[in-house]
Amino acid sequence: MIKRLIYIALAPLVLMGMVIAPGQSPDEQIFEKKISEGKYDELITTIKSSLDTNDMQPTLYLYMAKAYKHLNAHDSAIKYINTAIEYYPSNPDYLIERADIYKRSNNFNKAKADFEKALELGADSESFYYNRGIFYAEIGDREKAVSDLTKSIAKASDQNNALYARASVYLELKRYDEALTDLNTLLGNDPKHWKAYYLKAVIEQAKSNYVQAVLDYSKFLKYNPEDAGAYYNRGSCYLEIKDFDNAIDDFSRVISFDPTKKNAYYYRGLSYEYYGDTTSAINDYSIALKLDNSDISALNNRAYLYLNKNQFNSAIADFTRLIKQIPKDKDYNLARGNAYFNSGNFKKAVADYTEFLKLNPDNAEVIYNRGKAFRHSGNYEKAIVDYRKFIAIAKTTPELSHYIDPVNSEIEFLKSKLK
Repeated sequence: MIKRLIYIALAPLVLMGMVIAPGQSPDEQIFEKKISEGKYDELITTIKSSLDTNDMQPTLYLYMAKAYKHLNAHDSAIKYINTAIEYYPSNPDYLIERADIYKRSNNFNKAKADFEKALELGADSESFYYNRGIFYAEIGDREKAVSDLTKSIAKASDQNNALYARASVYLELKRYDEALTDLNTLLGNDPKHWKAYYLKAVIEQAKSNYVQAVLDYSKFLKYNPEDAGAYYNRGSCYLEIKDFDNAIDDFSRVISFDPTKKNAYYYRGLSYEYYGDTTSAINDYSIALKLDNSDISALNNRAYLYLNKNQFNSAIADFTRLIKQIPKDKDYNLARGNAYFNSGNFKKAVADYTEFLKLNPDNAEVIYNRGKAFRHSGNYEKAIVDYRKFIAIAKTTPELSHYIDPVNSEIEFLKSKLK
């Protein structure tokens, strides 16, 4: 008996804020290229040298702010964007940029104020709706996020960023089909958009389309062969479709990246268990428990494996821990009672069966087993009482009727022993 606890690790959504400025100058195109390549420090150095000779160009301050923003140096980014705004206070693009910086630094009230002011100044561009859509998504106002991202898509020459962002929001809204439509459009535009494959895989997994999810995670992994999260999620999908060999391989990859990933050991153990390698399963459950001794799922599965392998002392120890952690679950008393019975400790078996029967007073099998435990412990009178209870239930339960005569014979034997 395995009580599974399911862990599905959905990747965090990556909603990248960006400002798209139409009609860029050659210098601005160079600056944007450096940003896209992640050369933020180099861009800062370049602009600082230009500011030494000409400090009257607001565009230079704008790109300083962008560079510092990407370096998460938000105070410096605000300093430079404020200077740019001082030169052009009516430029909505500068306000959009500052709103994005405020958003990234979790100053949502100021970000909202800048978006509102930009709108008052006539902001109606692709970049405005894109960035405000990302803002709404991050503060949890998903319907407004969808509305703005839809406007951005309608205005965009390159729709891919907004399509990806809207698909991410649709995922959070559990509007999976709409999310897949956006991602398929995006992948039609750019078949190498690896983030889209990952997001698509997450959605297919959420829809229980595990085979398709495996295919999409595999495409993502071609571009990111060391992404532990993708291997973990693909392993979970392999497990769902009972491809245990590949599940074991994927969870082993996760463990090779980070030997402290408890859930990877748990799910590899579960894969081994379904595969029939109970020794490896017990080993993985044990490692998971070393990493987190409160992991009920690993403890549960290991306990039942010990019981099934006739390792009764180990099973008793695990079931005792489970009973302490979940005292209301009397199934654990039943399982421990079986372990006690099979190890010859009949009095403790009686105690656990009795505890189980408090909540399940008409369970014929357990009543019969308690009767057997009473018999083996020498308490024939109580054994007879339980056997008679069993027969009373069996008379109204067709599938148990063939046990009536043998149990009656057992009762007569015990009565003879009492004479």
